[in-house]
Amino acid sequence: MQSLLAACKSLIIPYHSSFIAKRYLASLAFLLAGIIYINYYIGFPSFNSVYYKFGFDYSLYTLSFAGAYFLQYLFYADKTVFTKKWFLILLFAAPAMFAFRVNLNPIYSLWMPKEQYLIASIKYFERAAWLILLVLLVWCCNQKKDMPLYGCKKTNNMRLYIVMLVLMTPVVLMAAMQHSFSIMYPKFIFEAGLHTQSSIYKTILFELGYSFDFVSIEFFFRGFLVLAFAKYAGIRAIIPAACFYCCIHLGKPMPEAISSFFGGLVLGFITYHTKSIWGGLLVHLGIAWTMELFACLIHHSS
Repeated sequence: MQSLLAACKSLIIPYHSSFIAKRYLASLAFLLAGIIYINYYIGFPSFNSVYYKFGFDYSLYTLSFAGAYFLQYLFYADKTVFTKKWFLILLFAAPAMFAFRVNLNPIYSLWMPKEQYLIASIKYFERAAWLILLVLLVWCCNQKKDMPLYGCKKTNNMRLYIVMLVLMTPVVLMAAMQHSFSIMYPKFIFEAGLHTQSSIYKTILFELGYSFDFVSIEFFFRGFLVLAFAKYAGIRAIIPAACFYCCIHLGKPMPEAISSFFGGLVLGFITYHTKSIWGGLLVHLGIAWTMELFACLIHHSS
Protein backbone atom coordinates (compact mmCIF):
# COMPACT_ATOMS: atom_id res chain seq x y z
CA MET A 1 0.00 0.00 0.00
CA GLN A 2 2.86 2.38 0.80
CA SER A 3 4.39 1.77 -2.61
CA LEU A 4 1.00 2.51 -4.23
CA LEU A 5 0.63 5.77 -2.29
CA ALA A 6 4.19 6.77 -3.16
CA ALA A 7 3.52 6.12 -6.84
CA CYS A 8 0.31 8.17 -6.76
CA LYS A 9 2.12 10.98 -4.97
CA SER A 10 4.88 11.02 -7.58
CA LEU A 11 2.24 11.35 -10.30
CA ILE A 12 -0.01 13.98 -8.72
CA ILE A 13 2.36 16.40 -7.01
CA PRO A 14 4.43 17.35 -10.09
CA TYR A 15 1.22 17.90 -12.06
CA HIS A 16 -0.34 20.03 -9.34
CA SER A 17 2.74 22.16 -8.84
CA SER A 18 3.22 22.62 -12.58
CA PHE A 19 0.21 24.56 -13.68
CA ILE A 20 -3.20 23.90 -12.09
CA ALA A 21 -5.21 27.12 -11.94
CA LYS A 22 -8.61 27.39 -10.28
CA ARG A 23 -10.12 29.55 -13.02
CA TYR A 24 -9.02 27.07 -15.65
CA LEU A 25 -10.54 24.12 -13.80
CA ALA A 26 -13.76 26.04 -13.12
CA SER A 27 -14.12 26.99 -16.79
CA LEU A 28 -13.37 23.44 -17.85
CA ALA A 29 -15.95 22.04 -15.43
CA PHE A 30 -18.52 24.49 -16.81
CA LEU A 31 -17.74 23.39 -20.38
CA LEU A 32 -18.03 19.67 -19.66
CA ALA A 33 -21.09 20.09 -17.42
CA GLY A 34 -22.83 21.99 -20.21
CA ILE A 35 -22.06 19.29 -22.78
CA ILE A 36 -23.19 16.51 -20.43
CA TYR A 37 -26.37 18.35 -19.45
CA ILE A 38 -27.39 18.96 -23.07
CA ASN A 39 -26.73 15.34 -24.00
CA TYR A 40 -28.68 13.73 -21.15
CA TYR A 41 -31.43 16.27 -20.43
CA ILE A 42 -32.08 17.95 -23.79
CA GLY A 43 -30.60 15.54 -26.28
CA PHE A 44 -28.24 15.93 -29.19
CA PRO A 45 -29.84 16.00 -32.65
CA SER A 46 -30.00 12.87 -34.78
CA PHE A 47 -28.90 12.81 -38.41
CA ASN A 48 -29.86 10.64 -41.35
CA SER A 49 -26.83 11.74 -43.35
CA VAL A 50 -23.45 10.33 -42.36
CA TYR A 51 -21.86 13.59 -43.50
CA TYR A 52 -23.97 15.68 -41.12
CA LYS A 53 -23.28 13.16 -38.35
CA PHE A 54 -19.54 13.39 -39.04
CA GLY A 55 -19.74 17.19 -38.91
CA PHE A 56 -21.59 17.13 -35.60
CA ASP A 57 -19.20 14.61 -34.03
CA TYR A 58 -16.21 16.56 -35.27
CA SER A 59 -17.63 19.77 -33.78
CA LEU A 60 -18.34 18.09 -30.44
CA TYR A 61 -14.87 16.55 -30.19
CA THR A 62 -13.20 19.79 -31.26
CA LEU A 63 -15.20 21.73 -28.67
CA SER A 64 -14.06 19.44 -25.87
CA PHE A 65 -10.47 18.90 -27.01
CA ALA A 66 -9.41 22.14 -28.71
CA GLY A 67 -11.70 24.01 -26.30
CA ALA A 68 -9.73 22.69 -23.33
CA TYR A 69 -6.51 23.94 -24.95
CA PHE A 70 -8.13 27.29 -25.76
CA LEU A 71 -8.97 27.71 -22.07
CA GLN A 72 -5.30 27.09 -21.28
CA TYR A 73 -4.48 29.90 -23.70
CA LEU A 74 -6.78 32.19 -21.72
CA PHE A 75 -5.62 31.32 -18.23
CA TYR A 76 -1.89 30.57 -18.49
CA ALA A 77 0.97 32.90 -19.27
CA ASP A 78 2.97 30.48 -21.41
CA LYS A 79 1.34 30.55 -24.84
CA THR A 80 4.28 29.36 -26.93
CA VAL A 81 2.62 26.03 -27.72
CA PHE A 82 0.06 27.88 -29.87
CA THR A 83 2.81 29.19 -32.14
CA LYS A 84 3.86 25.70 -33.21
CA LYS A 85 2.51 24.70 -36.61
CA TRP A 86 2.32 20.94 -36.08
CA PHE A 87 0.57 21.38 -32.75
CA LEU A 88 -2.18 23.40 -34.42
CA ILE A 89 -2.47 20.90 -37.27
CA LEU A 90 -2.80 17.96 -34.89
CA LEU A 91 -5.14 19.90 -32.61
CA PHE A 92 -7.80 19.98 -35.33
CA ALA A 93 -6.82 16.73 -37.05
CA ALA A 94 -7.27 14.54 -33.95
CA PRO A 95 -11.05 15.17 -33.64
CA ALA A 96 -11.43 14.47 -37.36
CA MET A 97 -9.59 11.16 -36.98
CA PHE A 98 -11.93 9.93 -34.27
CA ALA A 99 -15.05 11.29 -35.99
CA PHE A 100 -13.99 9.30 -39.05
CA ARG A 101 -13.65 6.18 -36.89
CA VAL A 102 -17.11 6.69 -35.36
CA ASN A 103 -18.84 7.27 -38.70
CA LEU A 104 -16.90 4.77 -40.78
CA ASN A 105 -19.09 2.73 -43.09
CA PRO A 106 -17.44 -0.67 -42.58
CA ILE A 107 -16.46 -3.02 -45.37
CA TYR A 108 -18.95 -5.59 -44.11
CA SER A 109 -21.69 -3.43 -45.69
CA LEU A 110 -20.41 -4.71 -49.06
CA TRP A 111 -20.77 -8.29 -47.92
CA MET A 112 -23.68 -7.98 -45.47
CA PRO A 113 -23.29 -11.09 -43.30
CA LYS A 114 -26.59 -12.06 -41.74
CA GLU A 115 -25.28 -12.94 -38.28
CA GLN A 116 -25.51 -9.99 -35.90
CA TYR A 117 -22.53 -11.15 -33.84
CA LEU A 118 -20.39 -11.25 -36.97
CA ILE A 119 -21.44 -7.75 -38.01
CA ALA A 120 -20.68 -6.40 -34.52
CA SER A 121 -17.31 -8.19 -34.37
CA ILE A 122 -16.17 -6.97 -37.79
CA LYS A 123 -17.27 -3.43 -36.94
CA TYR A 124 -15.06 -3.37 -33.85
CA PHE A 125 -12.06 -4.90 -35.63
CA GLU A 126 -12.30 -2.62 -38.64
CA ARG A 127 -12.88 0.66 -36.84
CA ALA A 128 -10.06 -0.09 -34.40
CA ALA A 129 -7.70 -0.95 -37.26
CA TRP A 130 -8.49 2.28 -39.12
CA LEU A 131 -7.89 4.39 -36.02
CA ILE A 132 -4.56 2.70 -35.35
CA LEU A 133 -3.51 3.19 -38.97
CA LEU A 134 -4.35 6.91 -38.85
CA VAL A 135 -2.25 7.37 -35.70
CA LEU A 136 0.61 5.41 -37.26
CA LEU A 137 0.42 7.71 -40.29
CA VAL A 138 0.75 10.78 -38.07
CA TRP A 139 3.69 9.24 -36.23
CA CYS A 140 5.49 8.36 -39.48
CA CYS A 141 4.91 11.82 -40.96
CA ASN A 142 5.69 13.92 -37.91
CA GLN A 143 7.37 12.26 -34.93
CA LYS A 144 9.01 9.02 -36.03
CA LYS A 145 12.47 10.58 -35.67
CA ASP A 146 11.70 12.28 -32.36
CA MET A 147 10.11 9.57 -30.23
CA PRO A 148 9.30 5.84 -30.12
CA LEU A 149 5.88 4.72 -31.28
CA TYR A 150 3.39 6.36 -28.94
CA GLY A 151 3.14 4.48 -25.66
CA CYS A 152 4.59 1.19 -26.91
CA LYS A 153 7.40 1.19 -24.37
CA LYS A 154 7.43 -1.84 -22.06
CA THR A 155 5.68 -1.41 -18.69
CA ASN A 156 7.84 -2.56 -15.79
CA ASN A 157 5.60 -2.25 -12.73
CA MET A 158 2.43 -4.22 -13.49
CA ARG A 159 1.62 -4.64 -9.79
CA LEU A 160 0.38 -1.05 -9.58
CA TYR A 161 -2.16 -1.66 -12.34
CA ILE A 162 -3.33 -4.93 -10.82
CA VAL A 163 -3.95 -3.12 -7.51
CA MET A 164 -5.90 -0.42 -9.38
CA LEU A 165 -8.00 -3.06 -11.08
CA VAL A 166 -8.74 -4.79 -7.78
CA LEU A 167 -9.78 -1.47 -6.22
CA MET A 168 -12.12 -0.79 -9.15
CA THR A 169 -13.84 -4.18 -8.97
CA PRO A 170 -16.42 -3.22 -6.26
CA VAL A 171 -17.23 -0.04 -8.22
CA VAL A 172 -17.84 -2.08 -11.37
CA LEU A 173 -20.02 -4.49 -9.38
CA MET A 174 -22.19 -1.66 -8.05
CA ALA A 175 -22.48 -0.17 -11.54
CA ALA A 176 -23.50 -3.54 -13.01
CA MET A 177 -26.45 -3.61 -10.58
CA GLN A 178 -27.84 -0.30 -11.88
CA HIS A 179 -30.67 -0.30 -14.42
CA SER A 180 -28.92 2.15 -16.76
CA PHE A 181 -26.02 -0.30 -17.09
CA SER A 182 -28.18 -3.43 -17.21
CA ILE A 183 -29.75 -2.32 -20.51
CA MET A 184 -26.35 -1.91 -22.18
CA TYR A 185 -24.18 -4.66 -20.67
CA PRO A 186 -23.05 -7.31 -21.34
CA LYS A 187 -22.16 -6.20 -24.84
CA PHE A 188 -22.19 -9.71 -26.28
CA ILE A 189 -25.95 -9.79 -25.62
CA PHE A 190 -27.02 -6.25 -26.49
CA GLU A 191 -24.68 -5.63 -29.43
CA ALA A 192 -23.90 -9.09 -30.77
CA GLY A 193 -27.37 -10.56 -30.21
CA LEU A 194 -25.92 -13.58 -28.42
CA HIS A 195 -27.06 -15.14 -25.14
CA THR A 196 -25.60 -17.27 -22.39
CA GLN A 197 -26.37 -20.48 -24.32
CA SER A 198 -24.77 -19.28 -27.57
CA SER A 199 -21.70 -20.89 -29.04
CA ILE A 200 -18.62 -20.06 -27.00
CA TYR A 201 -16.70 -19.46 -30.24
CA LYS A 202 -19.13 -16.75 -31.34
CA THR A 203 -18.87 -15.07 -27.95
CA ILE A 204 -15.06 -15.24 -28.02
CA LEU A 205 -14.93 -13.74 -31.52
CA PHE A 206 -17.11 -10.83 -30.45
CA GLU A 207 -15.15 -10.26 -27.23
CA LEU A 208 -11.89 -10.27 -29.19
CA GLY A 209 -13.23 -7.51 -31.45
CA TYR A 210 -14.53 -5.63 -28.42
CA SER A 211 -11.12 -5.96 -26.75
CA PHE A 212 -9.21 -4.90 -29.85
CA ASP A 213 -11.25 -1.71 -29.83
CA PHE A 214 -9.82 -0.93 -26.39
CA VAL A 215 -6.31 -1.31 -27.81
CA SER A 216 -7.09 1.37 -30.39
CA ILE A 217 -8.72 3.60 -27.74
CA GLU A 218 -5.67 3.46 -25.47
CA PHE A 219 -3.32 3.98 -28.41
CA PHE A 220 -5.29 7.03 -29.53
CA PHE A 221 -6.23 8.72 -26.24
CA ARG A 222 -3.18 7.94 -24.15
CA GLY A 223 -0.48 7.15 -26.70
CA PHE A 224 -1.38 9.83 -29.22
CA LEU A 225 -3.35 12.56 -27.42
CA VAL A 226 -1.12 12.48 -24.34
CA LEU A 227 2.38 11.55 -25.54
CA ALA A 228 2.33 13.12 -29.01
CA PHE A 229 0.86 16.37 -27.68
CA ALA A 230 3.17 16.32 -24.66
CA LYS A 231 5.97 17.07 -27.11
CA TYR A 232 4.40 20.51 -27.50
CA ALA A 233 2.28 21.10 -24.39
CA GLY A 234 4.12 19.02 -21.80
CA ILE A 235 2.02 17.71 -18.92
CA ARG A 236 -0.82 20.04 -19.88
CA ALA A 237 -1.74 17.55 -22.60
CA ILE A 238 -3.42 15.29 -20.04
CA ILE A 239 -6.57 17.30 -19.29
CA PRO A 240 -7.67 18.02 -22.90
CA ALA A 241 -7.25 14.32 -23.70
CA ALA A 242 -9.46 13.46 -20.71
CA CYS A 243 -12.11 15.96 -21.89
CA PHE A 244 -12.13 14.38 -25.34
CA TYR A 245 -12.30 10.93 -23.74
CA CYS A 246 -15.34 11.98 -21.71
CA CYS A 247 -17.22 13.03 -24.84
CA ILE A 248 -16.89 9.67 -26.57
CA HIS A 249 -18.81 8.14 -23.63
CA LEU A 250 -21.85 10.40 -23.95
CA GLY A 251 -24.05 7.67 -25.41
CA LYS A 252 -23.46 5.49 -22.37
CA PRO A 253 -25.01 5.78 -18.86
CA MET A 254 -24.32 9.23 -17.37
CA PRO A 255 -22.25 7.92 -14.41
CA GLU A 256 -19.97 6.17 -16.89
CA ALA A 257 -19.59 9.34 -18.98
CA ILE A 258 -18.72 11.46 -15.93
CA SER A 259 -16.35 8.91 -14.42
CA SER A 260 -14.61 8.50 -17.79
CA PHE A 261 -13.16 12.00 -17.41
CA PHE A 262 -11.52 11.07 -14.13
CA GLY A 263 -10.47 7.71 -15.52
CA GLY A 264 -8.92 9.52 -18.46
CA LEU A 265 -6.99 11.74 -16.06
CA VAL A 266 -5.61 8.78 -14.10
CA LEU A 267 -4.62 6.83 -17.20
CA GLY A 268 -3.19 10.01 -18.71
CA PHE A 269 -1.04 10.59 -15.62
CA ILE A 270 0.24 7.04 -15.78
CA THR A 271 1.01 7.13 -19.49
CA TYR A 272 2.70 10.53 -19.28
CA HIS A 273 5.10 9.35 -16.57
CA THR A 274 5.69 5.78 -17.77
CA LYS A 275 5.59 6.51 -21.52
CA SER A 276 3.64 3.26 -21.86
CA ILE A 277 0.00 2.46 -22.59
CA TRP A 278 0.14 -1.23 -21.63
CA GLY A 279 -0.64 -0.82 -17.92
CA GLY A 280 -3.58 1.42 -18.69
CA LEU A 281 -4.75 -1.07 -21.30
CA LEU A 282 -4.66 -3.82 -18.68
CA VAL A 283 -6.86 -1.73 -16.36
CA HIS A 284 -9.21 -0.74 -19.18
CA LEU A 285 -9.64 -4.28 -20.45
CA GLY A 286 -9.96 -5.63 -16.93
CA ILE A 287 -12.81 -3.23 -16.15
CA ALA A 288 -14.56 -4.01 -19.44
CA TRP A 289 -14.34 -7.79 -18.99
CA THR A 290 -15.39 -7.51 -15.34
CA MET A 291 -18.45 -5.50 -16.36
CA GLU A 292 -19.31 -8.14 -18.97
CA LEU A 293 -19.02 -10.87 -16.34
CA PHE A 294 -20.93 -9.11 -13.57
CA ALA A 295 -23.73 -7.93 -15.87
CA CYS A 296 -24.11 -11.46 -17.21
CA LEU A 297 -24.15 -13.09 -13.77
CA ILE A 298 -26.53 -10.54 -12.24
CA HIS A 299 -29.05 -10.12 -15.04
CA HIS A 300 -28.71 -13.11 -17.38
CA SER A 301 -27.60 -16.09 -15.31
CA SER A 302 -30.99 -17.83 -15.24
